Amino acid sequence: MRSGTGRHTWRLAILAGLFVLGLLVMSGRVIYIQVIKHDHYVAEAASEHMQKREVRSSRGAILDRQGFPLVISRDTFDVWVDRRVWRNDVTIPSRIATALAPPP
Repeated sequence: MRSGTGRHTWRLAILAGLFVLGLLVMSGRVIYIQVIKHDHYVAEAASEHMQKREVRSSRGAILDRQGFPLVISRDTFDVWVDRRVWRNDVTIPSRIATALAPPP
């Protein structure tokens, strides 16, 4: 009579081989992305975070029943500072304050 362990051994070997092959494919992809194409993905990430776009969202005044304005829209601006550019230059804050000063 024949033992059933031989049949399971080659199936386990195929399964283990497929598992190892999958790990090799994933490892190769990780090496390709992390090592070979590193500069490309650094540039992609930088362009994702550094962009300028204008968003116009003026909606007009909100009025009460008699037509008296409760709230009016006013243009506002956000100021962002890139810390890599800022460094230790002590003249930058005064230049920014001068540029952002409200008109007299």
